[in-house]
Amino acid sequence: QEKSYRQHLFLNFLEIPPDSKRRSRTGTYSTFTFGPNGNKVRFILLDTRTFRDSHVIPSVGGIPWLHPVGAVIACMTRFFSSVFSLDVDYNGDILGEEQWRWLEQVLNETVKHSNDIKFNIIVSSIQVFSSNPLFEGWTHFPRARSRLLDIISRHRPKGLLFLSGDVHFGEFLGLDNDEYGGLMEVTS
Repeated sequence: QEKSYRQHLFLNFLEIPPDSKRRSRTGTYSTFTFGPNGNKVRFILLDTRTFRDSHVIPSVGGIPWLHPVGAVIACMTRFFSSVFSLDVDYNGDILGEEQWRWLEQVLNETVKHSNDIKFNIIVSSIQVFSSNPLFEGWTHFPRARSRLLDIISRHRPKGLLFLSGDVHFGEFLGLDNDEYGGLMEVTS
């Protein structure tokens, strides 16, 4: 109920029309394509909050009476779960099945229109390639991260770049791997 209300407020803030498809589904994921024919840029915006499972050790960062130390405790929880490999086999998800299907469909469409779409930017609110255990990121959800990379390797969208945030600093991250090719992430 609370997530639905927050989604409603978010879509109102963005002035999304009442008849938009985005209002009839759960989650705020979407895609936008800009530019002239032959040189379009597609933005694929992932919703990494609505469907995300709890971390292998549930976070205490959101408990109001723990502020201001709640965020520090959450960082330490992530750090210790990484050091002691508690999250290595964790099967938690980030996107949820409906959004995974949507992402597959968007990437299929992107590949079909590869003559028009020159760049694809996947936007994630949390870092995809960072291995820093202190920050929230896809690295704490190894099954979901592998699934994302597998989808990318199957579709190989042209001019792919990941854009992420939520760490209060900027960073360039890369994943140079034969299986996935050279992938780049910009954290803003």
